[in-house]
Amino acid sequence: MAGTLFWIDAIQVFIAAEDHPPPHVHAVHTGEGWVARFRFSFLSDVTGLYRFRRRGRKPTEATLDRVAEAIMAHLPACRESWWTTHGSRHEINLVNRRVETRRIESGDGLLAKVALRPGKAAAGIVSAVYDQSSGRIGLTLDDGRTLALTAGQHIEEAKEW
Repeated sequence: MAGTLFWIDAIQVFIAAEDHPPPHVHAVHTGEGWVARFRFSFLSDVTGLYRFRRRGRKPTEATLDRVAEAIMAHLPACRESWWTTHGSRHEINLVNRRVETRRIESGDGLLAKVALRPGKAAAGIVSAVYDQSSGRIGLTLDDGRTLALTAGQHIEEAKEW
């Protein structure tokens, strides 16, 4: 275990040191005997149940919703912990995916979208880094461009949300 991020009553939420992509946290209730993994994104402000395992009581949907809401409230800490623990090995699970961009008037001046089915104009992501102090993502694309994006202001589509 890399370290506890926070607790919700008897539920411990943490990043596991031996983990793998996609970026996710573990929520464990040892008293009731269940473990849930919640995936989160560096690009968008979204989280969702990713995997679930139980040996005892099953949590209610309200409990799982409460955990998901708490993860959203602690998303910067989740991103920081994932990057600190796994950044050098797994980056942020965007390499070899494709990103589409379009100009917009606010925020970073463009909207980046990593889609499940990207369009023909999408560029491949060669590298992805996260700057914890600024909350910014740096992408290097296969067409030579580099993008500096604010975490949470863009779109990442995934089957697991």
